[in-house]
Formats: sequence, structure tokens, C-alpha cells
Amino acid sequence: MSYWTLGLFCVGVGVALVALFICCGYMLAVDVTLTTSRFLAYPPGAVWRGLADHESNPVTGQACRSQRPFGTGDMPGWVEQMGSSSVVVKTVESNKPTLLVRHFDDRGTTMTSRMVYQMEAAEEEGVRGTRITMIQDVSVPRGTWHTPLFRILVRIFGTKGMTAFLARLNRYLGRT
Repeated sequence: MSYWTLGLFCVGVGVALVALFICCGYMLAVDVTLTTSRFLAYPPGAVWRGLADHESNPVTGQACRSQRPFGTGDMPGWVEQMGSSSVVVKTVESNKPTLLVRHFDDRGTTMTSRMVYQMEAAEEEGVRGTRITMIQDVSVPRGTWHTPLFRILVRIFGTKGMTAFLARLNRYLGRT
């Protein structure tokens, strides 16, 4: 087999894999619900304040380059700039200190999300704190070339991102 034939074969396999990836992504459901929960050794009010401090705890994590706030009070909103893309975050429900609901709108894709943060006083191994549960309803409708990629990535890494957010929140609470 010549190098030219081998190279052509490798390109063909690569094109077939990309086509398969795109087809699989388009066949996945538009909507998916992700859930994670964690015990934090801080009272619900402290956890609430940590969530409310979006400047220190951006929803996009380390990808956040800057924020531009809008809205005030218990229903704030802000835009998190992430390089060439941005996410608009709007608080849609607020019941301090037990429930917070936010809507995310990714401006670079058609992806939107509804994130519910439920907090309840809890005790684990003799330590009083808060059980925080995050429920995220993600929607990735058709619209851009990103669609199949994001449908797959949300399913693979979605709860990992939520778990990482809770770990960052826990570290933040430990510093305040």
C-alpha cells in the first residue's frame, strides 16, 4: 500500500467519523435535564449569598472574562463575556434562601438553559450545613453548526460542569 493510498484512506475515515458525529448529534433530543447535589458545610443564607455574588462565582467559571450587570434587587441579570461568545444570565425566580432560578442564553449558539438551585438546611456526619441541588434543563435546538457538538458535549460534560461550579462555590464560601 502506498503512502498516498494510506493518506487517502485516513482522510476518508476522518470524514466518515465527522459525518457520524454530526448525525448522532442531530439525532439526540433537543432537551435534556441534568441534576447534581452536594452538601456544603455552610448555612443556607451563606450559600445563598455565595450564589448571589455572581462576580466572584460566574456561571461560566474560568471562561468568564468580564461581566456587564443589568437589573437590580433579588432579580438581577448580567452578561458574562467569554472571549468571542457571551452568556446572558437572568434571575427569574428568587425565594431567599431556599430557591433560585436563572435562565441562561448563549449568544454564540442556539443553546438556552434553565437552572434551578434548591437549598435546604441539612446535617451530615454531625455537621450542619446546606444540601444544594442543581437541576438544569438544557435546550439545544437546530440553528447553527454547533448544534450536534453541543448536544453531545452537554450529555458528556454537563453534570461535570455543575459539580465544578459547586466545588468553586464551596471554595469561595471557605474564603469568606
